[in-house]
Amino acid sequence: MDSSKITFEYETAYELLVRLGADGLFLYTSLPTLNQVLELVPGKCYELDGDIGSGKTQICYSLAAKLLLTKKTAKIGWISAVPLRTDHLSQHFSSTDSDETSHLLDRIVCKRVEMVSELRDSLNALCETINMQLVIVENIDALLHDTAYDREMGRNVQIDISERLRRLTRSGITVMVTNHITHWRGYPAPALGNFWASQIENRFFVERRSEESNVRSVSTMRGGNEQTIRVDFEISDGGLKAIV
Repeated sequence: MDSSKITFEYETAYELLVRLGADGLFLYTSLPTLNQVLELVPGKCYELDGDIGSGKTQICYSLAAKLLLTKKTAKIGWISAVPLRTDHLSQHFSSTDSDETSHLLDRIVCKRVEMVSELRDSLNALCETINMQLVIVENIDALLHDTAYDREMGRNVQIDISERLRRLTRSGITVMVTNHITHWRGYPAPALGNFWASQIENRFFVERRSEESNVRSVSTMRGGNEQTIRVDFEISDGGLKAIV
């Protein structure tokens, strides 16, 4: 063999594991095509940004269902100002019977919060919960609504909450936050202001392609100058559906 023709390509240990298909490293949705974008690494914090009805919560349902079905001892924390719609979440379990569905739902720790103090307490409690692997905070803009109007105090509260989210990630827990968007000068931006936007590095943008269409898309930027990766999907009675 002519050694002069041998070429080498630099690869990190993480990239090697990805190439070898070490799926246990990641958290996925139940829709393989969507996982081209939504490939979540344990111990990181992510945010789904989008308008009302864009599909953010449905994506969270799919993430939760996939984790509960594949990790038999994993627990999920669900923080929201409204009760968890277990009937909608159950649609993402595909062909499970009622008893199995009940057992799966038993591994979700729900925290209904309306005040910042309750959000703090809930994040602390979930961090101490054994086998907690995923925490979903639904509509963070509603929970931290007042912080967008009082600049100094609001920023202090946002710092405090973002640090509590990072405490979860330091424990190896994946965090997914959903947030609405505002439209400033024609461009979408995460609600709660620029400072909050600076606190979460990994963001996905979810949008409905048109008012008449059921097609949604999720996209993200991977790295400084890399192009946006976008995947379309639909929401059906059985959960997320690929676009054929």
